[in-house]
Amino acid sequence: SEDGHLDDVALEFSENTNDTFDSLSILLATNPFTKAKDINHCLEAIVDGNSSATTVTTSQRHTWATEGESLSSTLGFLMENRAVYTISKAALSNGKRLVTEDTATIEMNNISQVLLSSDTEWKNVEHALAMLLISAKKAQRIKYLVLDVDGVFTDGAVYYDSEGELAKRFDMRDGMGLEIMREQDIEVVIMTSEDSALVRKRMEKLKIQHLFLGAKDKYSLLEDFIAKQGCERSQIAYVGDDVNDLANLCSVGWSFAPRNATNSVLPYVDIVLSKDSGNGAIREASERLLIYNKRTF
Repeated sequence: SEDGHLDDVALEFSENTNDTFDSLSILLATNPFTKAKDINHCLEAIVDGNSSATTVTTSQRHTWATEGESLSSTLGFLMENRAVYTISKAALSNGKRLVTEDTATIEMNNISQVLLSSDTEWKNVEHALAMLLISAKKAQRIKYLVLDVDGVFTDGAVYYDSEGELAKRFDMRDGMGLEIMREQDIEVVIMTSEDSALVRKRMEKLKIQHLFLGAKDKYSLLEDFIAKQGCERSQIAYVGDDVNDLANLCSVGWSFAPRNATNSVLPYVDIVLSKDSGNGAIREASERLLIYNKRTF
């Protein structure tokens, strides 16, 4: 490992735990690109006979002499990306280190070189994750339209009195747009972090069956919905306006944001609508979807 701190952590755990284990994996939270397959590949390397394994990325460098003379063509080498370290219990006990002489290297995407250690790098990671999701998109006929409520269906304003939530403003043109969706066999899904009786009543009037209120983790909720419906993310269109919609906006087949959505969202959607939220944005998205689905997929 890059320093001895992880070695010390691994040894302390191994020497003080009462649990029985054959191998130990350490996952670093500063690398958000780790996937289950990367962990599994490290564990498989131990099963295959290596005493340890670590994740790496390929780096390309060109070397030069101090006088400015080129010494080599572009040189490729493997570099630890501090994502996963795995070692057998026996090797850890004997060598006192996570990296051994026969360490297996498990290659990850080069994007995983970016780590979370400062505010600037955090922004870089957010951008990299968004672009990684966007790069995996593919075009298919849209079967579902997923909508946020506040900032999409409404203008984001909520009216209160002493008894609590009093009113929200909805645009009737948006309701007609959803009726058009229904006629074209596109099912509408509502996912909102709010749990509002007013929203529930409005969606009942619009005859929307897929209604998810109080949704805090929209990405996982959509994953569960996809599994139950037996569809794919590429068959879903999504209209959202804020950061809690971003992962879904970057990964579905087609994404929209109202003109007045947050700056965190606007650079990453497929279409920035010409209408504001609560002022015909959903109707515009619906009309665009009708044209999109006329393509041959």
